[in-house]
Amino acid sequence: MLSDSLPTVGVVTWSTDLAGLSTARLEFTLNDAAPGVLNQGSGGPVSVEGTSHRALMLGLKPERTYTYRIVANAGSASCVSEDRTLTTGAGTREIPLTRTAVNTALEAGGFILTSSGYGRVDTKKAFVIDADGDVVWWADAPQQCSRALLDWSGNTLWMLDVSPAPTDHGLVSTVSMDGSGALQGVPGLERAHHDLVALPEGGIATLVWVESLDGPYSGSSDLVERAPDGTLRTVLRLDGSVFPASPGRLHANAVRYHEADDTYTVSDLYAAAIIKLTRQGELLWQLGGDCSSSAAPKCAPLDIDGNHGHELLDNGNLLLFADHTSTAYEYALTETETSLRATLVWSYAADGEGSDQLGDVQRLPNGNTLVDFSTSGDIHEVTPAGEVAQVLSARSEPEVSDDSFGYASYRATLYGPPH
Repeated sequence: MLSDSLPTVGVVTWSTDLAGLSTARLEFTLNDAAPGVLNQGSGGPVSVEGTSHRALMLGLKPERTYTYRIVANAGSASCVSEDRTLTTGAGTREIPLTRTAVNTALEAGGFILTSSGYGRVDTKKAFVIDADGDVVWWADAPQQCSRALLDWSGNTLWMLDVSPAPTDHGLVSTVSMDGSGALQGVPGLERAHHDLVALPEGGIATLVWVESLDGPYSGSSDLVERAPDGTLRTVLRLDGSVFPASPGRLHANAVRYHEADDTYTVSDLYAAAIIKLTRQGELLWQLGGDCSSSAAPKCAPLDIDGNHGHELLDNGNLLLFADHTSTAYEYALTETETSLRATLVWSYAADGEGSDQLGDVQRLPNGNTLVDFSTSGDIHEVTPAGEVAQVLSARSEPEVSDDSFGYASYRATLYGPPH
């Protein structure tokens, strides 16, 4: 059957004892897929515990028919259920989107999660775009939603209002991937702003305004973790003691979690710096800003004015988007016990593209980079050689210029952890 809330989510339920099985999964395939369709099939694991089971068919295209089955394994033996079919309902007309496939052979495939962004006031949506440019999932989002992100398990989508000023009262909301259980306003996060990240234990971390400083968009923030039971914990206050060169003007705008060493990186616009810290709040290094008075034990001088979205790669390099130049940069970071040095190894900019708010980057599994020109309303997938594989535009007509994207994140699958 289809979800009551979303006509592109299939809900499969059944009762059977799966005791003794090692694994089980839901598999489905798009019927009569045209040549070149990239997302022809998908699926996710099913718990073998108990006798009542439920699985979701995610990433389905509107008004298409899919064949699905359950595959169970016990050691090397497999058992496959009979095939069944499901036809999805109509898609949404509220999200303008066009895709230009420049070279499909170079694309990473998968899915992109994003939102209607800072520039839109009439469309308030979070949504998932598949590899063919189809909107395959959507939900109501806070106004000017800057981030839409799945939790670590892939069961719940989190969204927040960009809330760019400390005087604003933001909104963090959640919804399950079957469209149920929507929560408009998460207690304790009424002043959350700009960004949030998923944590392996099932919680999230976000930026929360604390007090105003000089200027209408300036203030100190707390980096706050929220556990699955709702408990809040402040990791670090991002104030003049962390950015002493900019004690009177601060604007934290992006946070990322790095699983490899269980750390965070946080970007501040007015300090023109990115810091790395542990989950216990210990500063590890600073990139950019004024290193002469840095509170971090290591600091690399760098002009990254306009820094927003970024990603610390597993090889130690750092990707970042600078909106003042509307350019994506990759820096190789050389770190010793006492020093940090940054060397530019790659950059990408595009004629006619810019973003004076937000802007994001992410390295994809195939080595390409997702470059999100948020307020231009375009997302590029770019190869290491700078060749464009595809362009997604948040507008239905080229002359429309007021559509935008929020921050964007890539997932190879909509099931399980984000990697």
